[in-house]
Amino acid sequence: MTSSAAAGVSKESKSQAFVECAYCDLPVLGIRADDAPSHPVYCCFGCQLAHRITNERGAEGQAAWQLTLIGVAIFLSMNVMVFNWVLYGQEIFNPGGIAESKTASAAVTIFRYISMLFCAVVVAILGWPIAAGGVSSLRYRRINTDVLLALGVLAAFVYSYVSVLRETGSVYFDTVCMILLLVTIGRSMEARAKLNAGDALRSLETLVPKQALLVSKNELVEVPTAELSTGDVIVVKPGMRCAADGVIIEGESLLDEHMITGESDASAKKPNDSVYAGSLNGDGTLRVRVGAGAEGSILQRIVDALAEARRGRGRHQRIADRVAAFFVPVVIVLAIATCVYTSTQLGWRSGVMRAMSVLLIACPCALGVATPMAIWVAMGRAANRGIVIRNVEAFETLAHVQTVLFDKTGTLTTARTQVEQFVTASPADSDRGSILALARALAQTSTHHLSEAICRFAATSDTQAAKIADSRTVPGQGVFAQSTDDSTTFYLGSPRFMNAKGLTPDETLAHKISEIESAGSPLCCVGWDARIMGVFSFHEDLRTDAKPTLQHLTDSGKQLGVLTGDHQKHGERLCESLNIPVLAELLPADKTEHIKTMQGDGVSVAMVGDGINDAPALAAADVGIAMGCGADVTRESADACLMSNDLSAIPWLFDLSKATVRVIKQNLFWAFAYNVGGLGLAATGQLGPVTAAVAMLVSSFLVVANSMRLSRIPLGESITTAHQTVTTG
Repeated sequence: MTSSAAAGVSKESKSQAFVECAYCDLPVLGIRADDAPSHPVYCCFGCQLAHRITNERGAEGQAAWQLTLIGVAIFLSMNVMVFNWVLYGQEIFNPGGIAESKTASAAVTIFRYISMLFCAVVVAILGWPIAAGGVSSLRYRRINTDVLLALGVLAAFVYSYVSVLRETGSVYFDTVCMILLLVTIGRSMEARAKLNAGDALRSLETLVPKQALLVSKNELVEVPTAELSTGDVIVVKPGMRCAADGVIIEGESLLDEHMITGESDASAKKPNDSVYAGSLNGDGTLRVRVGAGAEGSILQRIVDALAEARRGRGRHQRIADRVAAFFVPVVIVLAIATCVYTSTQLGWRSGVMRAMSVLLIACPCALGVATPMAIWVAMGRAANRGIVIRNVEAFETLAHVQTVLFDKTGTLTTARTQVEQFVTASPADSDRGSILALARALAQTSTHHLSEAICRFAATSDTQAAKIADSRTVPGQGVFAQSTDDSTTFYLGSPRFMNAKGLTPDETLAHKISEIESAGSPLCCVGWDARIMGVFSFHEDLRTDAKPTLQHLTDSGKQLGVLTGDHQKHGERLCESLNIPVLAELLPADKTEHIKTMQGDGVSVAMVGDGINDAPALAAADVGIAMGCGADVTRESADACLMSNDLSAIPWLFDLSKATVRVIKQNLFWAFAYNVGGLGLAATGQLGPVTAAVAMLVSSFLVVANSMRLSRIPLGESITTAHQTVTTG
């Protein structure tokens, strides 16, 4: 699947997206966004209960109130169990069902009615959310686990209720209470686990302060951050976090921006420098002019990107959804068949009990959380490592990628390219200055790393940029513009670009160009009137972590390659240095075509680039990985964004993907095998209802616990170590 196609998954139309759970954000299967009701929707009654308590009593009152409810249910359930022990004893020692005396008969009747009353209260407290969830799912023509639970509990309660009224037959109020109690405790723990899986996302949201110090009429006024607008001036005191993106207009300080840029060292900031919302101010007081409010800040865009990815449903999740959608109706049919068959053989009592066991053990709760729990934990771990996953399906694809291709400049090499030498056709200083001024003017219209190097070089010589107009960029080749004085067209770019535009060098420059190309150094030419007037050669260094990263990937079995627009000689020198294939003199379209050719041969490809000049290649690859996008995390071409330029994060990311897919497969296999095996035991009477409820909760707990192991992957260790951590547990 290409990156562009994958992007469609994460940006699916509203009619294709599922409504999210109001508590844990898990998509609620079967309810489309265009059918969303006005009231909150929940994925399970555990989330419904937790969210309702939180809203009504605040976060601090949630635990206390939920414990109170469970405490009342436990008290009543224990009493029901005591009464039922007496009733069971009466059935065992007096199987005829006739009490030895009127007093004993009255006591039995009283115990049965008290048990029914207490059980009814437990059903009202703990059973009503299950019933409400089941009715809500049926309203949207879907059958979820709440339907199974409601059917099982209702069948046992109604059977027992009728037995009490008829004063004959067994009662199972203790079974009903224990099932509701176990399910409630288990679902509450599961809901909490879902919420904890999103801790990384919520930790980012808390970085932006709720209040900001606004300068209003020369006074400081504390206002909600949400009310800030473009142009406002705020004060950021030492130790405070910046409330919005903006530009410093007064003051100097050190700012910790690692959550945006990925750089661990604090950045020195002065007037006219940009700052980001969530940045922690050091020891200086700053006045900042707001450029974007809280909703438009880069940090908020990172949060939105993570939230968007969480809403996506990968291949494994879609498989689980299809299995669950098919599994639940089949279980209901099986439960009915079990009840009817067993009733004809052993009586209605055994039939109802076995049917309830089937319904309880088959609740596919574990199947529902098998994939999202693993994905969420992995995404949170990646965020801690400075990696934003923007596409769930592409993240899963990473585990199976065979070939990894790299852009060279700004990816394998440092982005800080330097001009090594500048040679002109004329030795006159005045001519040299005018040529450099023109080159600077052209370079200022481009974002290419070589253009930035020319601007820095010209700035050191105090050369002012010439005046040009109507500049245009030819991707991968160069820029050209018109003179403001006459119709002369000026060009800045590669020798190939110059040749295409009909510009040629004199003998001196031709010799120099040949010399630079033979050395394998990047070069750039400037000229006009059919002549190349100057040549720049550049020096760039490999990143210190480039070779170790490539070696890690090679050791893990990946095929590597480099795609670059540099001269062939430079590509050959790079190939010798890195010991991997290098394809040189490629335009952006050539890189894209090469990737598509490999995909046509059945090879899955990941492309790593800076996300600017390599956007087409990133989009064409099965997985696009953009580096150094701390301030541009929403790049449409990238499936994964590295907040910094740390190359070692790439093999770590591959490891995380492999470990996550392994955990997902383990979860799905366990959940499905556990349920299918339990069905056989329940249908044959070897698994009672209470035991089935416990087994169901154990299954969900094991899936959650297995997913949480991903949070133990070390953030700074190598590919092999991280992989073994999850494999061995």
